[in-house]
Amino acid sequence: MDLLKKTIHMDLHNHFQRKVSHDQLFSCLIYDFLFVQLVIGPLFVVTWRGTWQNADTLFDQQFFQGKLEASSIFVLVLGLVISAILVFAQHEIKALALNCSKPWFFIISRFYTIIRFYFDLLMWKGIWGFYNYIAYGTWVTSLCSYLGGTIVLFVLRSYKAAVASPMGMGIDRPKLYISVPTYLSTKASDSYKWRMIDVLITMPVNLVAISAFYGLWTGLDHMFAKTDVTLDGKGMNATYCTVSSFNNSLPWQFCSLRFWAFRF
Repeated sequence: MDLLKKTIHMDLHNHFQRKVSHDQLFSCLIYDFLFVQLVIGPLFVVTWRGTWQNADTLFDQQFFQGKLEASSIFVLVLGLVISAILVFAQHEIKALALNCSKPWFFIISRFYTIIRFYFDLLMWKGIWGFYNYIAYGTWVTSLCSYLGGTIVLFVLRSYKAAVASPMGMGIDRPKLYISVPTYLSTKASDSYKWRMIDVLITMPVNLVAISAFYGLWTGLDHMFAKTDVTLDGKGMNATYCTVSSFNNSLPWQFCSLRFWAFRF
């Protein structure tokens, strides 16, 4: 327990860049953990799922009339290009927002976040579509994408990119908005050439992380489909098992509180 407390204090110090001390610190941390897991997390999932379904309707059905291969390639390229531009231009956009009044900073920063979220999601949708409709989407595809993506991320020392996605946790602080982590951690003072190299490295790493996430996600889908676990014959197999696993794993999640609650 002393080791856990020490580790938590170290994480808080790294996160806030100052020593954190409070009489009810661990009670607050438990509340924060439960609030994130039971309120913020589900709201994020609902937002992600709704946006993804809207993209399915817009691109798969309206623009490409059911041609899923073409739709997948298009959204992947579109998401990749716009996301790369937003990552490259983040320092200029942030400087512009910080020089504006507070209402304008609020508008610019939130608009930037929404736009980046949407085009990042298109990258995810494009990767999903590529593996499902072009690479056939079998259990072999899932296994290869997961193992291949994991190995590449380990070699690049970027495995956290896969573990952290697609959900992140942040607080509305000006310095945290319009701030996208990159592989080389370039700053506004760096040359445009070096920042461009950073973007050209960061975006492929993002795609590898999404591929690893795809492999794990769809691998679980294949596993549940093969085991055919049902609840009273009602076919609530994958949903029931995954939700039950989440609820029953709360003690384990609490032990992982350092990893989940204080990464951001």
